[in-house]
Amino acid sequence: MRATADIFNRELRRALKEGSVKIGARETKKALRSGEAKIVVFAKNCPSWLREEILQAASEGNASEVLFYEHNAGHRELGLVCGKPFAISTLCVTSNDFAEFVRRHAASEGEWSAAYMNTAKEWQKEKMEEGCGAVGRKERSGWREASGELVSGA
Repeated sequence: MRATADIFNRELRRALKEGSVKIGARETKKALRSGEAKIVVFAKNCPSWLREEILQAASEGNASEVLFYEHNAGHRELGLVCGKPFAISTLCVTSNDFAEFVRRHAASEGEWSAAYMNTAKEWQKEKMEEGCGAVGRKERSGWREASGELVSGA
């Protein structure tokens, strides 16, 4: 799996040099809504509320063929892969070449079947089947549903 991750990281760096990567949740959501995004990459420790917001943006935009990939690195490591001195929880790639590369490797390498890669509809369907309903802003802001109180410092 390490060799496959290295290949993915190398291709991601190439896409960065070409200027076809949008870094951050805000840029990713804009690209999804405008139909530019081809692949969305999440760090493995990307917060669930952020994933839900991005999936919501995908359902609002023209993003039926966008693939969602969960990288095996955390957000700090993903930042380092991209050559940035900060953590990156999510990014999207707008290059058709990169999308074809990922699709080709996903089909040919059994290792990538373990990687989490789906379209937005498949991802949402799987989460609903697992019983992990949408995580909204209430959890993000520190709202406890059971007691109805606001938790400070959350």
